[in-house]
Amino acid sequence: MAKYWKRNWDIQRNEWYNEIATNDKLTTEIKFKKRMIKANNFNEIWGDFIKSEYLEVKRMIFPRFYFLSNAELLEIVAESKNPDVVQSHIKFSQECEAAMLSSNSKNEMKEDLDDLISVLEQLTEIASDILPYHKQSTLEALISLSIHNRDILSLLIDQETGIKDFEWTRQLRYKWHECNLCTVIQGYASFEYGYEYLGCSPRLVITPLTDQCWLTITGALQLNLGCCLAGPAGTGKTETVKDLSKALGKFCLTYNCSGDLDDKVMAKLFFGLVQSGSWCCFDEFNRIDIEVLSAIASHLQAIKAAKDSLSVRFVLEGKEIRLRPHCAIFITMNPGYKGRVELPDNLKSLFRPMSMDHYDFGMRAIKTVLIRVGQRHQELKLQYNKKRFSAMEETLITIDILKEVNLPKLIAEDVPVFEDIIRDLFTEMEVPKVNPKRLEARAGVMLVGPTGGGKTTIRTILEKALIIFPLVNMESATKLDVFQNNSKRSKVDTFVVNPKCVTIDELFGQTNPSTMEWSDGLLSSAVRGFAKLGIKKAKRKDPSLGETAVDWQWIILDGPVDPLWIENLNSVLDDSRTLCLANSERIYLSSAFRVIFEVDSVSQANPATISRCAMVYV
Repeated sequence: MAKYWKRNWDIQRNEWYNEIATNDKLTTEIKFKKRMIKANNFNEIWGDFIKSEYLEVKRMIFPRFYFLSNAELLEIVAESKNPDVVQSHIKFSQECEAAMLSSNSKNEMKEDLDDLISVLEQLTEIASDILPYHKQSTLEALISLSIHNRDILSLLIDQETGIKDFEWTRQLRYKWHECNLCTVIQGYASFEYGYEYLGCSPRLVITPLTDQCWLTITGALQLNLGCCLAGPAGTGKTETVKDLSKALGKFCLTYNCSGDLDDKVMAKLFFGLVQSGSWCCFDEFNRIDIEVLSAIASHLQAIKAAKDSLSVRFVLEGKEIRLRPHCAIFITMNPGYKGRVELPDNLKSLFRPMSMDHYDFGMRAIKTVLIRVGQRHQELKLQYNKKRFSAMEETLITIDILKEVNLPKLIAEDVPVFEDIIRDLFTEMEVPKVNPKRLEARAGVMLVGPTGGGKTTIRTILEKALIIFPLVNMESATKLDVFQNNSKRSKVDTFVVNPKCVTIDELFGQTNPSTMEWSDGLLSSAVRGFAKLGIKKAKRKDPSLGETAVDWQWIILDGPVDPLWIENLNSVLDDSRTLCLANSERIYLSSAFRVIFEVDSVSQANPATISRCAMVYV
């Protein structure tokens, strides 16, 4: 049916265009009026179709469709036979427990530790080779988990821990049962493993603080509560939840909240969560309007009551639906930031609070340095065909990246101070000069400087340089080749807008309250276009160059920073690279997508945004 409506509309539109192209002006005007009447009638029928139970039935059959907008779901249903449209390590604890139960437990555990260290050394050796991305990612995740296992086993040996001691029971561990089900246990909480396909996804480095957070979260889930993670930006609130979902084999949806969200969109998300048994982490939850938060509280109370009574089905928003008891809802907040509201008491009672302000430094800044060090390692491995680097070379790479990441953030007066700090840290090293690569470091770059200071000129020069960059390093390339060889060039698509000259609805889009139809804004429309282009052709490889010609996609926001609109881009600027719209739609972006801000000051921006962006002072 959906395919029929979509095809019928395409036919009607094409006929209209053809008639206009082949008739004279007077005839065209007459037929234009007739076509407008016919189009309006068709739109009324189409609106009734959208509002009907058709799409709701599809969502009831497969609850994850609740996470999609009407337009996205309609495209999938209409092209259900086209896979291109539809598709846009567990560790176990038996050895540890067997060793603790044996008569010579300490020696048994030491043998297990030696075996684990041996495996870890082998994995590290393999990871030092030049590998495809998916193999490298899998090995890095396996090494991260193995290092955590090694640390736990060392601690258990040092403290001579028994199988019933808290130091062991507080660890997240896995057990197989006779019925061939895997159970995840931590403390007094136990969960069925979800078997969600995770792919070659990276894993979080698990620290003692991560273990404490997980213990708090699993304890809350056992009581059918959500968890509220509060703390400054960049302390790992969202990533902690996402990595725990991977450990439990659950699908976790992350959604960046804004003041434009209404109770209908939130109710649709809850319908999908409770029926599919998924997890959802609502970032910046206290940005939602207080009236909407009150409605959300009533939905969450109904879900918790159904869980407490072990119901199989329950009523939500007047509709009876099935309940998957392993669904979970998490929220993150940045208390004290601009544009935040206080949660109602009845909503607070449904979440176990947890503070994550244990760090006095920015985790995102450290992560950026580590990622760039890893990228530089890969570049040098390919360039010099080396597996390992000496301690001196490792130090030089680290100094190089530290300067690359931090120097553009500093004003001229602070540069000598930073140079002195680097010399004090690396006393026997000669600090090299670097060429900062801010576009490679972050998804968002802020050019900060006064009006007329040359921000736009700098950006335009960089844009032109990136186009011919793949040809510059060719030994055989002449100046004529550089300017005439279009097939080997990179490409930079740009969209420029002043975000303060339009309203937030005109920038990000809005839903018509009468027809419930979504209309894209200037920014969301441009991002959607870039996303579709990125799916078709994210990059072009030229074997003769040995390089990758990148098709860059730039959104340029030339205007003052305002927390009211810029925080809607937080999920675009972090690792998820996803634009969350008020109609629950999530637009995924390619690795070549960048947001460039041209601003005169960042005094009005919150740390949540600043920590996600690279800074260049002009």
